[in-house]
Amino acid sequence: MDNQKKTKEYLLHPYKVWTKIDSIKSRIKVKILCMLIECGELNVGDISDRIAESQSCVSQAVLALYADDIVERREEHPFRYYSVSDCNKKDLSSIFNNLINL
Repeated sequence: MDNQKKTKEYLLHPYKVWTKIDSIKSRIKVKILCMLIECGELNVGDISDRIAESQSCVSQAVLALYADDIVERREEHPFRYYSVSDCNKKDLSSIFNNLINL
C-alpha cells in the first residue's frame, strides 16, 4: 500500500521526478552518487581518487548535486564532506538497480 501511495505521488508531480532525473543525467554525477551510496560520507579529494576523475570536475558535479538537494554537505574545516541524504539514498539505489535490470 505504501508503495502505491508513493507511485501516485510521483504521478501527481512529474516535474519533481524529471528534476531529479535531470540532476543526475551525467556520467560523473552517477559515478559520484554510486560512490557516496556505497561509501557514505566523502570529501571531493576522496571522491576524485576513487572514481578517477579530476578534483575540478568532481567539485563542480558535487556542487550541482548539492544545489539540487540530491546530496548533503557537512563542513569540518578545511574539508566539506558530502553524502547522499537518507531519503534520496533509497530512491537512487532503487532507480540504479532497476536500470541495471532492464
